[in-house]
Amino acid sequence: MENNDRKEKRTNRILFLATVIPAILAVLAFFGLGTFKDVRNALFGVKEEDIAEEMPGTDTGVGHTYEVIDHNDETLLVNRTIAESAGAEVVYDVEDALGRECGAALKLSEWGGISYATYYIGGQYSRFTGILTAPEDTDSDVSYLFYAAVNNDPDQKVWTIDMSRSLKPTEIDIDLTGCDYVTFVARMPESGIIYTTGALITEGKFE
Repeated sequence: MENNDRKEKRTNRILFLATVIPAILAVLAFFGLGTFKDVRNALFGVKEEDIAEEMPGTDTGVGHTYEVIDHNDETLLVNRTIAESAGAEVVYDVEDALGRECGAALKLSEWGGISYATYYIGGQYSRFTGILTAPEDTDSDVSYLFYAAVNNDPDQKVWTIDMSRSLKPTEIDIDLTGCDYVTFVARMPESGIIYTTGALITEGKFE
């Protein structure tokens, strides 16, 4: 009987703390002593780097500092609707071929062909920036072509690079002045060898 009483008291104490502590944090935050998260961090010694993984976003490439994504921000590549594509998708919390952790990214990946994503921008933006690497599932270190073309014309290439699985994070900076469409393309070379090519674009943003 004594053991049961102890267990009941312990259970009641846990329930009490579970109810009271969040209420105290909320009151402190309400009276301007910081946000709920600030008060929690101060009371329990939580560091921002310890909770970085709680925050969906993009990897800056230095350590694992993630930025919160505003899903209403249409200047972010991952928030825009893809007008036309093949082997393209928006992915979250993915690693590239070098083991670099990414937050949200446009992924192009296709076995034995071309992967691409076309976006309609209607002349609203003059610049696009982002970070390019290879996806983790890229087959080999054979070189292939990545490029950006505008206005639905593959001959109007505005940015090109020969890349491979071992490509280090590379900055993309494209002039889009007067452009209605921009297309990102990863294309296997005409070598007769069939394998998976692709690209990861993180931190993509229209300006």
